Amino acid sequence: MPTDPIREMRAFREYLDAQIERGEATATLDDCIDEWRAARMATSDSIEAVLEGLSQAKAGQGRPFREVLAELQSTGRSGETA
Repeated sequence: MPTDPIREMRAFREYLDAQIERGEATATLDDCIDEWRAARMATSDSIEAVLEGLSQAKAGQGRPFREVLAELQSTGRSGETA
């Protein structure tokens, strides 16, 4: 997720502001930086996975959602509670 330094600093400041506002800021700046980087990596990985899925769908790969959901429900793995 390439970005320019100013945008990255602003994003980090917004992250810190949100952490402080919710009372979730960690004890050290290094901890905050590590958590922010981990959160950004997770977001980047999620975006990459969605884009890959969209690309596969456009190429006619994959299965219809309703088919997958029916399979998950039949195996009890849909995450729904009865």
